[in-house]
Amino acid sequence: MAKIFKGAFYLGEVTEVIEDVNKKGKKIKWWRIKYEDGDEEDLDEKEMKSARKLYVSAARSKISNS
Repeated sequence: MAKIFKGAFYLGEVTEVIEDVNKKGKKIKWWRIKYEDGDEEDLDEKEMKSARKLYVSAARSKISNS
C-alpha cells in the first residue's frame, strides 16, 4: 500500500484485516496498515482501494523508469 502525507510518499503493508458489523448490521472490513516510518492506521474499503491504486501506479512508474 502507499500513501502521500504532507507531500511525502510512504509505503506500507497490511498487518491485520478486521471484520466487523456496523450499526445497521452490514458486514464491514478494516485494513490495518503499518508504514515504513512506523506509523499505523486503519483503512476502510474506499481508502484501501485508493491506497492500492497509488501503490500500483508508483510500481508501474518505477518499472517504466528502469
